[in-house]
Amino acid sequence: MSASRMRTRSTTTALALAAVVVLAACSDGDEDAGTGGSVVEQGAESGTGEAAPVADGGSDPATGLVPAGEGVTEYPLALESAYGETTLPSRPERIAVVSPTGIDVEILATLGVTPVLASDVIERAAWTLDALPGEIETTFPADYTGAVPWETVAAADPDLIVVFGKDMDAEWDQAAAIAPVLTVSESDDDEVMDWRAQAESIGEAIDLPGAAAGAIDDYDAFFADLREDHPEFEGLTVSYLVQYSEEWGTSFSNTTGSDTERLLVDLGFAPHPNADDFAADDLVSAELVGQVDADVVIVGDTTGVPGEADRLLLETELFQGLGAVQDGNLVVITNNAEGTGYVLDGVDHPGNLSWALGTGGPLGMQFAAEAIVPMLAEVLG
Repeated sequence: MSASRMRTRSTTTALALAAVVVLAACSDGDEDAGTGGSVVEQGAESGTGEAAPVADGGSDPATGLVPAGEGVTEYPLALESAYGETTLPSRPERIAVVSPTGIDVEILATLGVTPVLASDVIERAAWTLDALPGEIETTFPADYTGAVPWETVAAADPDLIVVFGKDMDAEWDQAAAIAPVLTVSESDDDEVMDWRAQAESIGEAIDLPGAAAGAIDDYDAFFADLREDHPEFEGLTVSYLVQYSEEWGTSFSNTTGSDTERLLVDLGFAPHPNADDFAADDLVSAELVGQVDADVVIVGDTTGVPGEADRLLLETELFQGLGAVQDGNLVVITNNAEGTGYVLDGVDHPGNLSWALGTGGPLGMQFAAEAIVPMLAEVLG
């Protein structure tokens, strides 16, 4: 790992790349961790993947990869983006996801779609693997720099490439030469674009706008029920800190506009008053520890070394002096070194909770909420 670790996680891309770094630091080559039988790593049949001409009107029947269309989207469909424009001549069936997080795959899974290619970061997301209706043909190794193996993408023969949360300035021509590309538009701000906007864009592109709206409604109803069950959360503040190795330090994760902040707000908590201060640089140095105090502090220990988080953060005088710690309002999540489980309140649980808290989409956020709400309710009870 390089000492020049990216410090900004205010965008989806930064959050994802940081999480990949954590996995690289905490994993020791556990090749079958968390696969859940829903990913098949194999060479996809190669080809140019020219899409056939399309007819307007009517819904397309289901295939093995996508459910029947709703007959709403009209093709050809222009896909405008901040980098250029491509055109979908017909409804896509072979969808390649090259986003640095697994959020786009989560969204596709909620729509009943199986992509033909995705990053192997999804192997850390049991909630996604469980929801996928079929097996992904090809996965490529996640790279903490966000690099994409475009030859592998081309070999997967996609008729649509989905990529949100990644700067495509340098790679747009490579992607667009393979297939039409769905990414952030000029009118969207990728730094604040959440999964709902991505779901709406994906739903329109693959003629499943109703399914996308339904997924959003289901998510909103899930969190509305949680807020109703836990009115004690309303208006309180939370800090979610991630403790990495000594080299990488401690990060404040619920920065303004981050996925973590959205999750906490969806639970009824107020945005942290100092969230903006960490948007450009999320490093919590010793002199900034006091700035992360809140009604509740959550610490994710991803060091992979027993006692290391205690030495680096939890047992330090500055951290022990925080009001939340003094009041006993502290939740510590220990991620297992291989990234396939976590320990909360001394109990082992399956799933990568740190990943869900930092880079969760609709499924990951629900997984994270179900995991942390009981503990938050306990410390605030």
